[in-house]
Amino acid sequence: MPLVEFDKWLPDLSPKAPGLIQCENVLPIDKKFTTFNAPNELTDAASGVPLVNFQTQDNAGTKTNIVGTTTNVYRFTSGTTLTDITRVASPYTTAGDVWDWDTYQDKLFMTNLDDEIQVIADVLTGANLADVSGPPTAQAKTLAWYRNQLFVGYTEEGGTNFPRRVRRSAKGDETDWATAALGAGFKDIDAWGQRVRVLRTINDSLVVYMNNSIWLIDELGPPLWFSYKQIYEGDGPISIHSVARLGTGAHIFIGNHDVYIVEGVNVIPLDAPVKKSVVANIDPDNAFLTTSLVDKENKIVKWIYAETGQSIPSRVLAYNYIEGRFSEGDVSAYSVGGLASPGFTINGLDALSSTIDGLPNETIDSAFYNGGEFTPGVVTLDKKLGSFSGEPLESLIRTGDIDFNTNARIDSLRPIIEQPAGTVTGSVLSRFRDNDAVTTGGSATMGANGVVDLRATGRMHRIQINTTGLHSGIRGVEYDAKPVGGRR
Repeated sequence: MPLVEFDKWLPDLSPKAPGLIQCENVLPIDKKFTTFNAPNELTDAASGVPLVNFQTQDNAGTKTNIVGTTTNVYRFTSGTTLTDITRVASPYTTAGDVWDWDTYQDKLFMTNLDDEIQVIADVLTGANLADVSGPPTAQAKTLAWYRNQLFVGYTEEGGTNFPRRVRRSAKGDETDWATAALGAGFKDIDAWGQRVRVLRTINDSLVVYMNNSIWLIDELGPPLWFSYKQIYEGDGPISIHSVARLGTGAHIFIGNHDVYIVEGVNVIPLDAPVKKSVVANIDPDNAFLTTSLVDKENKIVKWIYAETGQSIPSRVLAYNYIEGRFSEGDVSAYSVGGLASPGFTINGLDALSSTIDGLPNETIDSAFYNGGEFTPGVVTLDKKLGSFSGEPLESLIRTGDIDFNTNARIDSLRPIIEQPAGTVTGSVLSRFRDNDAVTTGGSATMGANGVVDLRATGRMHRIQINTTGLHSGIRGVEYDAKPVGGRR
């Protein structure tokens, strides 16, 4: 039986090109496509509209989780309770922006442009965030600690916005923004008409992502302190959190026109096969809501974004950055981000579910229950922090046309799938001529012998495999076909 390998999802290319034209609710891992699990809620609900969730840690490496909404910020470490660490003075007023953050020693810094820059002295135990005192700019869109200084970008100063401005504090003191002898100062990036999107460290430099260019900051020392160099022009990230960190020396981001990898001074457009079907389909008014996470164990980046016409993120794009393979997920949620798993005792599992079946889709001896282990996180539409450990989503993989150059009948399929615990269904969609509509010529469930018995006749055939429930990966399908008479 000939084998069709499930290699790359190529939705932008012609259906007659090699590759997959649909690849939904699976993840590209280890040269297979594995299950994409639904969110599983772990906490009570947050107030306000959730914008971001992320894992962070103190100087000793002890981890915790943060959820930022339009009005509040929460910490979550164990149990099911979100601890409100919002500033005491008043709720936040985030509108049309999202939270950015960084840690320095035991401190957590957060900013959203609409409110004053926030700090909490101890990210693990501090009671409440508070306004950072001292800076001439009380507000900024993005921030990052670099070379022992707090850098902020796209600032508001005295009621005026400075979209190109990058301002920095004095060495080691986020409250001193005036002492030039200690490195305090600012630079308006020489990119007229553009605006700072996000600041992120890479190797020994600081990257300034603008909306249509990318710049690199390097330390020089006094009296000049820092250099500013453009390394790319023509695109930039669609949002703060469309930029994901692959390691200390590499970033990946969704831009306005493509997906890009940044390695030091090198910006590499991927010429991604999802530029038309995904990147161009992100709603421009809500692109700022795009968030991301990196699952380093599985070498997967996930972005969740709002499709055109949607005001809440409604689709996940996944990318294996080692294998260079994409897939997508049908998930609606407010945000995704890294999650430090909470710790649970056997007795404490009742807080998650009253039944074994309702627990996260993890084995009881999984590191997930030990606490502090990385797992992909999500904030659901119920405003609850959770993990992608629910039931597997129903998946669909469809090939492009297999052109026999003559009329042919497919009589059976054999999906190459490991340990399927649910239902596996095979279908064949056929046509005789390029301008014919594609019709389903046969569909059946895989039997105990691993074969799907069906019958479909045509000149060109697309094979589709649907799954429900768990499996350990699907990597292709074999088919049995024979030529048949007749002309069309």
